[in-house]
Amino acid sequence: MGFLPVRIRSWRAGDEALLAEAGPQISPASLRARFLAGTPRLPEAYLRRIARLPRDTWDAKVALRGDPHTDQVVGWAEFVRLGGGAGPGSAGPGETEADFAILVLDSWQRRGVGRALVRSLLPRAAAAGIRTLHADIDPGNEAARRLLAAVLGRDRLTGRFMDGLLHYTMRLD
Repeated sequence: MGFLPVRIRSWRAGDEALLAEAGPQISPASLRARFLAGTPRLPEAYLRRIARLPRDTWDAKVALRGDPHTDQVVGWAEFVRLGGGAGPGSAGPGETEADFAILVLDSWQRRGVGRALVRSLLPRAAAAGIRTLHADIDPGNEAARRLLAAVLGRDRLTGRFMDGLLHYTMRLD
């Protein structure tokens, strides 16, 4: 893959504004692949939600280009804990499971950004006590399917059709 001209870092307070700035660079097809619904732009409710969720419930890694004073988001990978945000050690069905999603701006797709984001997010999720990630993917999204298989390996990844989507379960152990 060679040199990747982006930096990957942990989510910081205020990064939702960087996502909103990047929004016009995301095609309706990429938004549909990420949110599994037709939406013309990043949903404002989503941006508000991720801004207020505690980091032990929702967290992300962001890919940025530019210097630290002019950061521009080119992608992000995120997880949200299942079970209403129960943290590690608390009672609840989702304490060790989380939904997983990724979005890379169209002009940065197929350049290794997604792979770098996923590889960066997996240790963070494991450190948060997540043992299993779940992702729902449109069956036609070959790029996402190949990405997960390449990063996780087929032995840690299972998929099944459910409600017209491919539901993947990914073990982190």
